[in-house]
Amino acid sequence: MSTPPADRSPVKFQSGLRDFFFGPWPTFAGALLLVVLVALYSASHSELGSQISSGESPFFSWLHMHLPELLWLGFSYVALEQLFQFCRARSSSSILFLAQKTLTAGALFSLFVLLLALCRSLNALVAWGHLLLQLSLMLQVLLALVAEDLAGPNGASGIFAGLRKGFLPFFVFLFLIAAIVGYLDPSWQRLQDQIRLVTVMETALWYILPPLLSGVSSCWLGVAILVVVSVFAGLWKRTTAEPVSRSLVSLLPFVAISCLYVGLFFWALVSAINWQLTRLGLVSSIVPLFLVAVAGYSALSYAAFGRLIQQIPPSAQPGLIELVTLSQGVVFFLPFVRMPIFSDHRRIVWWTILMLSLAGSLMLMGLLLYGNLFNPWFTVFSVLKGTLLKVAAITAAGTLSLIYKSAYASRKKAFSGRNALVPLAALCVASFFPFAVLEKYPETKGAILQFRELARVDAIYARNLAAAVDVGHWIRLGQDPAQLQAPDPWPHPWTLKKVAPSLLPRNFNLVVIVVDGLRGDAFHSAGYPRNLTPFLDNWAESEAISFRRAYSQGGGTFAAFPFMVAGRSRFALYGPHLYKENVYFKLARAENINRAMVVRDFGPRFIFPPNYPVIELGGNRSGENWRSVPADEVFHWAEEAIDSLAAEERFLCFLHLMDVHNDLWKKEDGLDFGNSPRDLYDNNVSYVDRSFARFIHWLENKGIYERTVILLTSDHGEQFWEHGASLHGHTLYEEELRIPLILLTHTMRARVEDVPVVAADMVPTIVELAGYSLSPPFEDPHMGISLVPLLLGQERQRYLNRDVVGRASFKRRYFFYHNWQWKLVYFPEFDVLQLFNIVADPQEKKNLLQEEPQVAAELERELLGYLKRVERKSYRPLLSSAWDDR
Repeated sequence: MSTPPADRSPVKFQSGLRDFFFGPWPTFAGALLLVVLVALYSASHSELGSQISSGESPFFSWLHMHLPELLWLGFSYVALEQLFQFCRARSSSSILFLAQKTLTAGALFSLFVLLLALCRSLNALVAWGHLLLQLSLMLQVLLALVAEDLAGPNGASGIFAGLRKGFLPFFVFLFLIAAIVGYLDPSWQRLQDQIRLVTVMETALWYILPPLLSGVSSCWLGVAILVVVSVFAGLWKRTTAEPVSRSLVSLLPFVAISCLYVGLFFWALVSAINWQLTRLGLVSSIVPLFLVAVAGYSALSYAAFGRLIQQIPPSAQPGLIELVTLSQGVVFFLPFVRMPIFSDHRRIVWWTILMLSLAGSLMLMGLLLYGNLFNPWFTVFSVLKGTLLKVAAITAAGTLSLIYKSAYASRKKAFSGRNALVPLAALCVASFFPFAVLEKYPETKGAILQFRELARVDAIYARNLAAAVDVGHWIRLGQDPAQLQAPDPWPHPWTLKKVAPSLLPRNFNLVVIVVDGLRGDAFHSAGYPRNLTPFLDNWAESEAISFRRAYSQGGGTFAAFPFMVAGRSRFALYGPHLYKENVYFKLARAENINRAMVVRDFGPRFIFPPNYPVIELGGNRSGENWRSVPADEVFHWAEEAIDSLAAEERFLCFLHLMDVHNDLWKKEDGLDFGNSPRDLYDNNVSYVDRSFARFIHWLENKGIYERTVILLTSDHGEQFWEHGASLHGHTLYEEELRIPLILLTHTMRARVEDVPVVAADMVPTIVELAGYSLSPPFEDPHMGISLVPLLLGQERQRYLNRDVVGRASFKRRYFFYHNWQWKLVYFPEFDVLQLFNIVADPQEKKNLLQEEPQVAAELERELLGYLKRVERKSYRPLLSSAWDDR
């Protein structure tokens, strides 16, 4: 096939365009730079950004220090680039130059508005100024592409002429490639021992469904591309022969496909991390980022297509959808296809392009599958990986289809033409069936969506598409019910009242130490083979009360802190008003303890009122401010602050240690086991043990140890791929919930207590030990309750026969313990339930959902009823159609 030459404008017009337009890339670079900087500004000035400590994210600390300079550099670049474009365009009267002048003027005005809004912290104006600026810049990028096409000798404006429409081979290859990717997904292989499916059908579906889900969801994207190409091909045929019109129409399918790809990713992204985007103030940056991504991908693929079409040999007869998808692969070696090639070598170049595109697509898929580029995979990185794999599969399918047609041109008629519409339509109708099958086999559904990363991404796509076409009642892949207008279970104000003599030392001080991310099983006394905590083990056994089986009710800091400082939670993540529920602070005020301490930038300052004179330990750190502060430094700051107090002056000291959190770096004073993540974690655990020992000795030498009540605990544990994930905040397994809990009162008998408790129990326990009662009272055993009767040996069974609830930080997930034996894990984001017997199966490897359906149904009923009352959300039950409102 030979592509007919497009009509071109006079040579003088072409020359002027060449002189003026230097391509879209300088403008695009400025737009990309600004969208990143404005997003960083919004995140750093958001409610959540102001709460993230340097230990949680050292990058935020660095960002606060250097963002102003970065903003000025970015604004200066964009302003100079736009002034240059405006000056170059003002002397011409052509329509493209007039459009360019208008857009650059609009961009400069928007840039001024945005700068003013940033200086005045006018967030609403920042959002609108940024949106208008990006719109102006991206229209300039697309306009430059049209001008470049008009100026070229054989641009892309003739792409729709003479191309065949055969597409069935493309869909056959697309389904097969995507299915193979779904089958090869390695995420489940490290967890094979945790997949215990009972029946032959369940086991067969475990292997069959993930490839089907991947194949059909990829075909949905292929169908969307086919529709886009077909629509614009028809529009192109009805367009006049005027060059500007045809160039614009030729560009639009690439813009539409880019919108499709970018929109698909953003759709899944918002579903996956909606809470983070909202709390970080990034919602207003989504549309500008969308515009930049669309324009950038459009520009690359359009430029690749414009060069690619020149290399098609006369004997090749590519389908339009195949050629469009091939351009996505050509993007990665665009300089090669831009090289001048003589027509005698066109066939060799064509086959070289096909092989490079196929090899590049397959290598990208292999790298994404096995290269460990995006870990941990429970996060939004899974969505990015899944989206890139689908785009790569589409490119590979288009390339394979072209290879097939080029090699077997005589057979292509059986695989092209309008007769392919019927099976394609049937495929679209039947494609929801594999997702519907999941609902019939809940244990297989739980295993697939819990342990297969790519299947989970396919489920996100299916859930969103099912909602769009209104078939969500047939395919149940998640729910997010609206907030009910129900009474607050614990209405404010919370008040303390002295009701009994204190069981704590007279004029006691209170020190709360939270070692962020410290696992409860990392202690040698808890059975860990490495002896990391000799001092803590001995101190806990000989002087304090060590609760060997302690749990966090929040799988991550944001969910855990309301439970920890309030003794109960409405399952909301913490925010700037948490101080209203901080019972430790209320107790300090009732005891006339007026000196409160917290670690600056590494501690939750918001647990105290914003106007309260808190002693912020550490001040401004310089040099290493981007890195988490070591425990020795934190304790040293606390010692300096305590030393500065008047004699006998009492204090509440809240120390948040970040040594075993994400920012793991080897400490010289810790035991050295190696450089793996777990080795570094253990190094820091041993370091914390030695640092804590030095702090205790200092308190003893200071003479205040005997009247200092000390609580040492953690907000959550940490995962090292025990259940397919690392870090924390995303799942609710034992490694993330088991925490240390050690209480030193000096008045209670030192011992190790094996009755299960939760961190929230410490609030009502210390309140009662101090002789106070709280209104509203701690009388809900699902939340924190006083352990004083247990400590006095007066009651034990009440604590053993107890139901406890909690949630994850970054996902809508909940757990329900029943009598510390049965544990129900509920994922409303995918409508998945898991049931474990943690006594018989402490590693939580066997889901008993089908073996114990009555237990699971009863626990689900209890959990959903509790969520309706406390969280005030009504979730649809999964195990029974009849729902008892209670």
